[in-house]
Amino acid sequence: MTLAQMAMLAAGGVLVVMSFIKDVRAIRAGLAIAGALGLYAAIATHRPIASGVATLLVIVNLIQLLLLFVRRDRVRMTAEEGHFAETALSRMSRTAAWQLLGQGLWIDGLAGETLIKEGERAPHLFYLSEGEATVLSGDQPVATCGAGHFLGEITALAGTPATATVRLATKSRFWCIEAEALNRFLAANPDLRPALESAFVGDIAEKLRLANQRLAEQLQH
Repeated sequence: MTLAQMAMLAAGGVLVVMSFIKDVRAIRAGLAIAGALGLYAAIATHRPIASGVATLLVIVNLIQLLLLFVRRDRVRMTAEEGHFAETALSRMSRTAAWQLLGQGLWIDGLAGETLIKEGERAPHLFYLSEGEATVLSGDQPVATCGAGHFLGEITALAGTPATATVRLATKSRFWCIEAEALNRFLAANPDLRPALESAFVGDIAEKLRLANQRLAEQLQH
């Protein structure tokens, strides 16, 4: 197998890998690499038209990649916003996370403050940045949520009554967005809904894991 054939094979492999990747920057970088490999193969086999197409592929994707990094640099976030975006909203681009964050507010909450009432629709979606919240069914505590978790995600999106009350157990810091504002934002940006719902699913799974772990620890004692 010649080097040109190997380059074409590698370019095809890169394109196949790109079909499984969702990150736009990775896709642009992969297309530029595939174009460069194709350009080498086209030059080696003396194919001017293919060389032109491959060159265009490289240039276009390098320019788009540069623009993505420039736009990323223009997005200015505070330390807590950056942490939120990189963890809970990691399935979104930094720009999309910044746009979502701009729809809500950061608030300092006091111990004992009720965020969500059982039987009522959550007025807001909450993200607990610092502190701790207690989940109650009736008047009985059934779970505890710490920093890094969403609160009210199901009821805020679906509009259904909350199945539990959520009350701050300690002085806390949280981000919140009105349920109506959240749904308007997602209606205007439908491509972001899957990423946010995926973040919710991951968060719910982690809360269930922690709840099971606490239950097992209590049974042992």
